[in-house]
Amino acid sequence: METDLSLAVRRIRRTTIAGVALLALIAAVVSFRHMHELCLRYGEDHLAAVLIPLAADGLRLRSYFRTSCQAEVVTWSTVLLL
Repeated sequence: METDLSLAVRRIRRTTIAGVALLALIAAVVSFRHMHELCLRYGEDHLAAVLIPLAADGLRLRSYFRTSCQAEVVTWSTVLLL
């Protein structure tokens, strides 16, 4: 039988995960729009303006999930370049 405490903890975890996921989605949309507009403003065609933000954010995301020291170097160098 499940106790009230464990049920409360599960609800808190679900709410926290949902909140973080919502904030991550908002940040991703804002980041994409910003980079897309910059690419268009500086003369990239529409396809490149879509692919450049996806490539940059995808590289950052991939590097984040790796655990090696090399991934940290790639992540920070990507952040500094952007």
